[in-house]
Amino acid sequence: MSLVALLAIFVSTQLPLVQLTMTGGWSPADPKEEGVQRVAEFAVMDNNKRSNSMNHDKLIEVVTASRQVVSGIKYRLQIKIGQTNCRKNHGSEFTSEHLAACEVPENNPRKTCDVEIWEQKWKSFVQVLKYDCRVDGANSSPGDSGSVPSGAPDVIQLDSMRQSKNNWN
Repeated sequence: MSLVALLAIFVSTQLPLVQLTMTGGWSPADPKEEGVQRVAEFAVMDNNKRSNSMNHDKLIEVVTASRQVVSGIKYRLQIKIGQTNCRKNHGSEFTSEHLAACEVPENNPRKTCDVEIWEQKWKSFVQVLKYDCRVDGANSSPGDSGSVPSGAPDVIQLDSMRQSKNNWN
């Protein structure tokens, strides 16, 4: 047997032992891991501060998770959230401890969100880079809170305005 053939056999038997993720590339993470749960909760709380919803959203579960080592760790998560029965009171600080006591009623809509978070733990730095949600069961695109039904008044009005403008030219 030639040296090349022996080398090919050796390499083919050892390939499964080689880690297939690139250094600096994305690798799977356990959705139940404490660090993943922590940044997911942070992202939901951050979005609660920014959204104009009347009630707070709450993390239901982390569906998938991956991480990338950069100057810190970047997380890509797919999460499920639900609207709670807790009203926003913009005059007071709302903490994760308060949110833990909030219920997500069964009839409230659920959302699936694609989230990206960058954390530098040694600096106590966390930043949400992306937070795109869609209502479960709705035909919507990322960033939407739901889809606009075809034939909705705003859509019809916009279409008629475009047609009128085209008639002027």
